[in-house]
Amino acid sequence: MVSGVNTEVAYLHEPVDDYTGTPTDSDYKIPGIGTTVEELAIDNALQRIRVPNAAQAAETVAGNFEGAFNVNFTLGNPWWLNHVFGGPPEAGGESDAPYTYTWDFETDRVQSSRWYIGANFYNNTVERVLKGVVFGGLQVQCQVGETVQVDLTGFYGDEERNSSITPGSTPDEQANPLVFHGATLEVPSSSELKKLQDFTVDIQTGARPVQGMQRKPHDAVMGAVETELSVNEVLTETDQLALAYGNSNAPVNGRMDGAADGTVRFDGPPSGNTAIEFQMTGVKPNDYSWNNVGNAEENLSEAITYYVNKVSALAESSQDTAR
Repeated sequence: MVSGVNTEVAYLHEPVDDYTGTPTDSDYKIPGIGTTVEELAIDNALQRIRVPNAAQAAETVAGNFEGAFNVNFTLGNPWWLNHVFGGPPEAGGESDAPYTYTWDFETDRVQSSRWYIGANFYNNTVERVLKGVVFGGLQVQCQVGETVQVDLTGFYGDEERNSSITPGSTPDEQANPLVFHGATLEVPSSSELKKLQDFTVDIQTGARPVQGMQRKPHDAVMGAVETELSVNEVLTETDQLALAYGNSNAPVNGRMDGAADGTVRFDGPPSGNTAIEFQMTGVKPNDYSWNNVGNAEENLSEAITYYVNKVSALAESSQDTAR
């Protein structure tokens, strides 16, 4: 209950090859813990029609429909990754928990999802059912002293309004929240950054709706994927400076050799068989800086933004099949 308003958020996978298609998935899921919807907006792309000798518009007609959707939550479950990477994961085939699932980017169509956003307020109940939700932007943020936060930004192709909450769309689901002291970051993968203060994985997929001769989009496709890793850590060694140079002594001319791989991993409680990992290749510093030089009240730190050529996601779960 917030300010007299009760809200519900859940989602289902839509069929892989049927954008905005009716879900065959009946396993209503929450994206994480403490979910908040930061943006839920419709753009009707209205156009004013004018006639000669009239200062004001004679008519207004609708253009392409597009919905904007942004959701934030504490990291706990991985199944929403279908709608960032574009499809379901590949199972690792383990016979016992933890079971592993891997997501690699699709190169064409993107699997969409259906979201149920309900609100009970002042004796009214309204549920907005969003169809064809695809996420083109993902940020995973980790900071000392905090839970791991996920921010998903995307679009959707259609929606409908209900006057009651869809049965089953308020799942009683528990998840292990992933927190900073379960996080590790390695660049390269064999070298852990020990004194991290905060870091962010930022993936922009360029996913976009495909329009036709109707208001609502026909499909959703993957775009040009761009991944960045931003890091702030207390300075303890010069390995990352050498990566920024391209060698051990001074900035190289031309092509930077020696691109590293990298691993970002979030482990939950051991009893929960829960972990989420981002595996990266082609990790090169785009910008590198020292901060707080000579400041006795602050730690000398290095701030780095890496460009990442390729990224995949891996999850460990107690679930023996992907949800």
